[in-house]
Amino acid sequence: MADTIYVDDDSTCSSSCGGSWATAYPDLQAALAVVSDGDTIRVAQGTYRPTSCEECDEDDRAETFDLVDGVVMEGGYAADPVEPDLRDPSVYETILSGDIDTTSNNDSYHVVTGAAGIESDTILDGFTIKKGRADGGSAERRRGAGIYLTGYAAGNPPTPSASPTIRNCTIEYNLADAPTQAYQALGGGVFCDQLSTAAFESCTLQNNQAFNQGGAVATDHAAPSFTDCRFISNEAAGGIDEDDGFGGAVSIGTQAGFDVDIEFLRCTFRHNTAVQNGGALYTNDSTVGDLVMTNCLLYRNGAGTGTTSAEGKGGAVYTTRLTYLTNCTFAQNTARDADSGGGIYHNVDSENDSAMDNCILWKNTADGDDTHEADQIVAADADLIVLNTCIQELDPNGPFADPSNIDTDPLFSSLANDNYVLLSTGCDIPPCASDAIDAGNNDKIACNQGDIVLNDRCVDLEGGGEVNDMGCYETQE
Repeated sequence: MADTIYVDDDSTCSSSCGGSWATAYPDLQAALAVVSDGDTIRVAQGTYRPTSCEECDEDDRAETFDLVDGVVMEGGYAADPVEPDLRDPSVYETILSGDIDTTSNNDSYHVVTGAAGIESDTILDGFTIKKGRADGGSAERRRGAGIYLTGYAAGNPPTPSASPTIRNCTIEYNLADAPTQAYQALGGGVFCDQLSTAAFESCTLQNNQAFNQGGAVATDHAAPSFTDCRFISNEAAGGIDEDDGFGGAVSIGTQAGFDVDIEFLRCTFRHNTAVQNGGALYTNDSTVGDLVMTNCLLYRNGAGTGTTSAEGKGGAVYTTRLTYLTNCTFAQNTARDADSGGGIYHNVDSENDSAMDNCILWKNTADGDDTHEADQIVAADADLIVLNTCIQELDPNGPFADPSNIDTDPLFSSLANDNYVLLSTGCDIPPCASDAIDAGNNDKIACNQGDIVLNDRCVDLEGGGEVNDMGCYETQE
C-alpha cells in the first residue's frame, strides 16, 4: 500500500515521524531513506540541504538528494494542519539548496541526482533547485550542478538511464565550473547523460552558468523533452581565455551510435548568452538525431558576447543536426559575426533536409546589421527547406525564395516591450494587419494543438478559412 510521507523543516519530530504535518520529518534525507515505489513525499515550504557543514570536504560535497524510483516528491505545501492539502509552489516556496558550506563556496556538486533505473513515474514537482556548484576533479563532478541524471548502466540486461519527470520546478543559480581544463564543465542547471529521456514540464531555468557548454542544460547522447519551459538569462561563460562557451541555455551533444531526438514544445528562450556560438541553443554533434522545436519564442539572446571570442554565430540557435522548426518566432537576437544568422545558423551535413515552417525571423542582427537575409538566417553548405515563413530582407534570388515566404513587417504588438503577438487592427499608422496572420500551413501543425500559450490555432481573421498564423502566437481577434 502506498504511503504519504510529510516533511517540514520547522518540525521538531524526533521519532515515529512522517505520518502527518504534525509529526513531519524535519529532514528530507530522512524521508528519502524510508520511501519506496508508489509513495508520495509532501514537502513544506522552507529550505532543505543534502547536508550541512563548515569547511566541507569532498565527501560532504558529494551528498545529494537521490531520487527514489517510483516516488513522487511534491513541494510547495503550506503545512497547514487544518488544510493539509493547501499547496502553491509560487507562494510556499520549497527550496532544495546546494549551499551547504557556511564559510566558503564548497557547495554540493549536484543538488539532486537521478541514478540509472529511475523511470518516468518518478516525479519531482514544485521545487526550487539552486546553488549547486559542479567544480570537482572528475567529469561527473563538473556537470549538472542543479540536477544530474545518470546514463544507462551496462549489464545483462543493462539498467536504463535516469528518466524522471521534472515538473513545475525552478532551477536557478547553479554553476558548472572548470578550475582546470582537465574536464569540461557542462550543464550548470541540468546534465542529462546517455539515453536519458527525462521530461521537463512547466519549468523555469534561469541564471545558471557553465564554463564550457550549456548554461542551463547540457546533454550527452540523451533525449530529454521540454514542454512549456522558460530559459532565462543563462550563460555559457567560456572561461578566462574565452576558448569555449557554446549554448547559452542548452548544449546538445551526441555521437555515432546514439540516434536520439530532443524536442522543445511551447518553450521561451530569452536573454541567454554564449561567449561563442548559439546564444540560446547549440548542438555540437553530427547528423544523429533531430532537433524539434514547435511553438517556441526566442528573443534577445546573444552569441559571441566575449571580447576575444573566436566565433559568434547563431544568435539564438546554432545547429549541426537535422532541425525541424514549426511556428517559432525569432526576434531581436544578436550574433557577433557578420552574416552569421542572428536568428539561426544552420550547418548540417546530411543527405536529408531540415525544415522551417510557419516561422518569423525579424529584427535579429549579425555584427550589428539587420539589412541582409544572412543577418536573420544562414544555411551553410546544408539544405534547409523554408516555407510559409516571414524573413526580414528575404533575398528573392536566395536559397529561401518561395512564393509562400514573405518579407513584410509582421507587425508585432510591441517590439520594444517584447510583445510578439501579431497586430490585426487598431494601430495608429497603417498598415494595421499583419501579413503573417492566416499565412501558415496547417499541414505542419494541427489546429487543435494551440499556440505557445495554448490559445486556439486556425482563428479565421482574414476570411480565408481556418489557417494558422506564422509565428508562435495565434492572433485571436
